[in-house]
Amino acid sequence: MDLLYCCDCRDVIAPGAWHIGDRPWDWCACAQAGMRRGSGNPLEVTAAGGPGSVRIIGLSEAFLATAVATPPAGYGVSRAWRKLHASHTADADPGGSFLERDCWAVVLRPGDNGAVTFIPYAEVPECARPGFLLPELARPAVA
Repeated sequence: MDLLYCCDCRDVIAPGAWHIGDRPWDWCACAQAGMRRGSGNPLEVTAAGGPGSVRIIGLSEAFLATAVATPPAGYGVSRAWRKLHASHTADADPGGSFLERDCWAVVLRPGDNGAVTFIPYAEVPECARPGFLLPELARPAVA
C-alpha cells in the first residue's frame, strides 16, 4: 500500500483504486501534491515544490491484513508484535525496500526505488489539477 505525504500541508493521501481506468489525480489538502496509479498500475506523483516536497509511505499489506485480522493480545503481547513484525519484514519483498530497512513501513523519496515515477507539476495537464472543473468541490487551501 502506498500513500503520499505532502511536506507542505502534512496531508497524507492514497490513490483511489476506482481511478485505475481513467487515471485522475488525487490531491493533498493544499493542492500542491498529487498522486495517481498510471497505466499498468505504477505509482505516479507530482508536487509543485519538486520531488523534495513529498514522501512516499509504503506499508506492507500482508502485515496490515494480519494485524487487523488477528492482532496479538494477552500475555507477551510485545513479543508477539515483534514476531509479527519480523515475519512480515522478511517476507514483504525479498531484496526490496521493506527488507532493506528492516521494517513493514518505509518512507521514501521519489526516485528511491523504481516503483514510483515523479512527474513535474508543470507537465500535469491543468485540467487535471484540483478545482479546475468544479472549484466549489476543491479542498480549501491550508493556511
